[in-house]
Amino acid sequence: MKGGDAVIQRLQKLLFKHEIDIRRHYTALQRLVKECLDNNFDLVITHGDAGGNVLMKSPTDLFIVDWDEILLAPPERDLWFHDHQPEFMIGYRSVFPHYQANEIARKYCICKQHFDYMTYYFAEILGNFSEEYRSAKVGEFEDYFDGWIKPYLRNIK
Repeated sequence: MKGGDAVIQRLQKLLFKHEIDIRRHYTALQRLVKECLDNNFDLVITHGDAGGNVLMKSPTDLFIVDWDEILLAPPERDLWFHDHQPEFMIGYRSVFPHYQANEIARKYCICKQHFDYMTYYFAEILGNFSEEYRSAKVGEFEDYFDGWIKPYLRNIK
């Protein structure tokens, strides 16, 4: 890719705009990793795609249908995306009545997911794709920073 690539220039401008927050969140992630080492988390089967449709219910059973990112991890790996939805958490606590959110795990999972999303966008924008596709991904990346992830990152310091 050439230095004059308009898509790369847009990406650079976007990253400079968010540089302070990116650095702050990276520092927080490093701190949270250390805090996680001192924790004894309760582990459950998690999916890792917080907004995904991973379960299918029949009249008599529940099935996991998407095993892409399955991992034994703290429940916050999946719950961070839904913990602001009272009806979801009521349903979750009906199955796990003693669940109490672990704030360290929650913040770690949010921060890690944030950097996973950034890695995805970098691969798409810097990959061997058409300029139109790469440009569209920069637009999505811009929307991502100013969109749905912003409230989740607000309290990560």
